Amino acid sequence: MRSAQGTSLVINDMLMNMPHIAGFNGFIGRAIGFTGPIKLPPITKFMLVKDKGALRADLERLAATPDLERIVPSHGDVVTTDPAGALRRVAASV
Repeated sequence: MRSAQGTSLVINDMLMNMPHIAGFNGFIGRAIGFTGPIKLPPITKFMLVKDKGALRADLERLAATPDLERIVPSHGDVVTTDPAGALRRVAASV
């Protein structure tokens, strides 16, 4: 979505940006890789990604989006600090 404030990239279910939390739920979130900085959760990568090279290329292409100001994931906080760099880091981890 483009606006005068820049471009927002809405990502559904592929990437998570869930903060670490305390307690048992926090432990489970860390153990299965759902919490922490924006990422492609390991279970998602294992079960759903059939072509890692294609996904990596798509993420790199999205990182090059002009005026990218934010990433809005379905799960977790909106990424407003260096969203292009965040996508490049995720791409490198695929």
